[in-house]
Amino acid sequence: GHSALHWCAAKGHSECLEFLLESKADPDVQNNGGSTPLHAAAQNGQESCVQVLLRYKADPGIRDKGG
Repeated sequence: GHSALHWCAAKGHSECLEFLLESKADPDVQNNGGSTPLHAAAQNGQESCVQVLLRYKADPGIRDKGG
């Protein structure tokens, strides 16, 4: 399933996302399909969330199970 980070990233809740990351949440957490919060933000056009995740060192090179 999705983590709280995935949900915040997909829905554009950048302040919530930043709060979780400040609380030491893993920016590269993967769901069952291998998607990260960065994937969720990008797929849903949430540019502010993409920027927050990259600022917290999310790895843009991680691939989901689909490649």
